[in-house]
Amino acid sequence: MALFAVIMVVEYLPRPIPLSSPEMPGFVGFLRSRPGPGAVVDLVTPRWEALYYQTVHGRPIMGGHVARLPRSVLQKDQLVRDLVERRQYGELSRRYGFKYLVLRRTDPGPAAGRIYEDPEVSVYDLAVAP
Repeated sequence: MALFAVIMVVEYLPRPIPLSSPEMPGFVGFLRSRPGPGAVVDLVTPRWEALYYQTVHGRPIMGGHVARLPRSVLQKDQLVRDLVERRQYGELSRRYGFKYLVLRRTDPGPAAGRIYEDPEVSVYDLAVAP
C-alpha cells in the first residue's frame, strides 16, 4: 500500500507543461508591425490558419467566423468574393475598407502597392491599388 501511495504522489506531482512556438510566416509579423488599422484579404492561408494568424497580427480578415450568418452578410460576402475573382482590388479598399491583400508570389496582383515579398507570398497595400 505504501508503494502505491508513493507511485501516486510521484505521478501527480506538478510539472511544467511543455511549450512550443508554432512557426509563423513572415508576412504575419509584417502585418502586425504596420501602423494604423486595415483589414486583410488573405487568399493564401487556409481558413483555420488565417483565424490563428489574426490573433497575432490583430487585424480584421475576410472570411472570418461568426456564429450566425444573416442573409445580408452572406450577400455582402458574395459581393466581396466577386470583386476578388474579378481582381478589382481597388474596389475592395474603396467600398469595403480592406487595406492589405496577401497572394501567392506567383499569382498576378495589383499593378502597384507591393509592400512585402518573400519566397511564398506577396502583400499589397490596396489603398494604392488601381
